[in-house]
Amino acid sequence: MAPAHRRDLLPRALELGAPRVDPYAPAKAYDEARWAGSALLVADPALDEIVLDRLQDGSLERDGVLLILAGALVQRDRAWRQYAAAVDAAGLGRDRALRFAQSCDRRATTLDPIETRLGIWARGRARAALIGTRVRTSGIWTMPAFGVLIAVAWGSVATAIATRTSDVPHGYAIGPGDTLAALSLLVAAVIFAAELAAERLQGLIARRVALSGPLAAALAFQVLLLLTASWRVSPGDVDNRAFLEALMVAGLVLSLTIALLGLLRRTDELRAIDLYARRRRRLFVRAGRIHGAVQSAAVKVRAEISSFGWARLSATRAHSERRAPIVAPRRGFVLVHLEALEAMDRGDRWRSQTLRLRVTTPLGEIVAAGEEVAAVVPDVGSNVSATDVAAAAQAVRTRKVGAAAEAIEAVGALVASVGRLASSGNAEAAARATDHLLDLLRVSLDAARRGRPEPPRGYYLPVSPLARVAVDRTLAAIRDEIDVRGSMETLLEGIVGLGAEHEGLPWLVVTRFTYAVRADGDTGLHINVLWHAARRAIDVADARAVTAVLGRLDELPDKERAVDLVGWIGTYAVWTRPDWAMRTLRWISSSSAPAVRRRVATHRLGAAAMLAGFQSLAADSAYGLQGQAAALRSYATLDTTAAYEQHVGELYGLPLGDDPQWALVEFADLVESLAP
Repeated sequence: MAPAHRRDLLPRALELGAPRVDPYAPAKAYDEARWAGSALLVADPALDEIVLDRLQDGSLERDGVLLILAGALVQRDRAWRQYAAAVDAAGLGRDRALRFAQSCDRRATTLDPIETRLGIWARGRARAALIGTRVRTSGIWTMPAFGVLIAVAWGSVATAIATRTSDVPHGYAIGPGDTLAALSLLVAAVIFAAELAAERLQGLIARRVALSGPLAAALAFQVLLLLTASWRVSPGDVDNRAFLEALMVAGLVLSLTIALLGLLRRTDELRAIDLYARRRRRLFVRAGRIHGAVQSAAVKVRAEISSFGWARLSATRAHSERRAPIVAPRRGFVLVHLEALEAMDRGDRWRSQTLRLRVTTPLGEIVAAGEEVAAVVPDVGSNVSATDVAAAAQAVRTRKVGAAAEAIEAVGALVASVGRLASSGNAEAAARATDHLLDLLRVSLDAARRGRPEPPRGYYLPVSPLARVAVDRTLAAIRDEIDVRGSMETLLEGIVGLGAEHEGLPWLVVTRFTYAVRADGDTGLHINVLWHAARRAIDVADARAVTAVLGRLDELPDKERAVDLVGWIGTYAVWTRPDWAMRTLRWISSSSAPAVRRRVATHRLGAAAMLAGFQSLAADSAYGLQGQAAALRSYATLDTTAAYEQHVGELYGLPLGDDPQWALVEFADLVESLAP
């Protein structure tokens, strides 16, 4: 369509899409005309002058014209100049201008996934690679078993050779006493290897890597040698037995030599962690499946327990002195069985709420044997029978921890190993050990997600005990050992990065951090941990974590750095969660930090909103800085500002684009354009 034709059609589209209000005129459909008007403005921005003229002369309904213009501005990049011109032409006040800006907001975000499907050949290769990885990382006893198989195969071959060989010199022979003496020396070597591993490694890791394949082969050769020496043979087979014993001794010496040569390398902490991580992945997968089943049961119970008026989930003990406690019979995850509740619901005392069940431990928590997990609370004047307590105990039971027990212990041991490597000055080894730990946590969390249905957004899920132990041990190391802080911060960042939407790891890190570290402590530690937690929480829409971060920052005595961090959190959120970015703007406005710092943070937040296309946040920020356009432009053009933006961009990313100074100057122009 020619530009002249567009100029002729636009006034007609405006007249049909935004007529003057006539209460006596019949209703008309305006949608097609408004859509056509927006399409014409998108195709030719020069037609904006016609719209501005209609806004000034008031010949058409102002809201309808603004709606048509907003449909065009949504599809344009950096449309703030047209927005400011429309606000001036229509004479909008602040409230109406903000509502018009909301109409100009872009709705798409960078969180909208683009799902693609791989081809058959690509999926087949990926599946084959996965099977190969599982074979390579199979159980802890793979190499020892392989060593035993080698010894048995060696003995079989030696036996076949010896039985088919004649006239072998019989001057060499080993008796059972000599074999037992050699066995005692080999046992001493095994004990030495175990002691060395226990001294250099964490207990659990030492237990799992102390017995190597060559050492297991040496033990197998020794057992075969003992059996051969104790075997009674005819005089004609003495030479063959001697030859067989010679081959067993050769295998024993070779295996023991290989085992001792690799002993120091095997008991190196990083090497041991690598071996443990590769060979115990299936254990963490099983632990994740167990916890996924626990989470699934917890979701089901929370969804259906409201149908039982006499049962309630509570995080605290029953507020009654007259209660019959229900204790855990064994250590395990606390769960409620709906089938048992249904059976109890058929009893008159429960249905009439003469007896009430209070589950006083959060579902999915690990409790010790004998710990109170629930209580039966009777009405005044009523008693609780042993049958009632037994029924309640059947409903509130514990599930065995199972494979999760070793996984929880392993997480604590790996965190301690990371701290030891970091305190020794080996930052690279600490980083590699951190990668192994995060990988094990990742496979466990993935297995848990696959083992449960996805609950509604924001629904309660029990937190993974592996993640909780990792966070608590890491925070304890940060608090107690200054020289390992960098590595532990990296580990916390990795744990936060594993958090999926329903795992709540960002919230877990922030809340545990709040309990473990005082607000008047090292501000830099707070800034680093809270920034990574907030960034991941924004990615996975964890509103609890964002609220916890803002609350913690409100407690920091260093208000200037707190305001700076909130500003960066807002600039990060503006691209994906604009409503949360609006919360950061409110936080900055109400902060007790110096006005200069609040102005800088608001300036940066508004500039990011302009680039992201969220005009309402940019306009709100601009109205909050009315009369300060000159100061904003002066700050944006300073050379020190360019250096500072480059520095913080390396820490927090580039939400203001490759040229942050230009974005800051543009926002200063918007503030000036919206001046009354």
